[in-house]
Amino acid sequence: MDYLLTEEQQELKKLVRRFAEEKVRPRWRELDEKAEFPRDLIEELARLDMFRIFVPEEYDG
Repeated sequence: MDYLLTEEQQELKKLVRRFAEEKVRPRWRELDEKAEFPRDLIEELARLDMFRIFVPEEYDG
């Protein structure tokens, strides 16, 4: 079994890391204190298509 990430998975990982570094990290204290994830960040994740379901092509994805 191959446990290495595919190229697509590696790109997704980079995208998520960049989002966390640029959008979440600067606000981590505020997010932690309020114990909430603000709507603007949710909307940004949606814009980045992070809420879609990832289904491999072999399963008709």
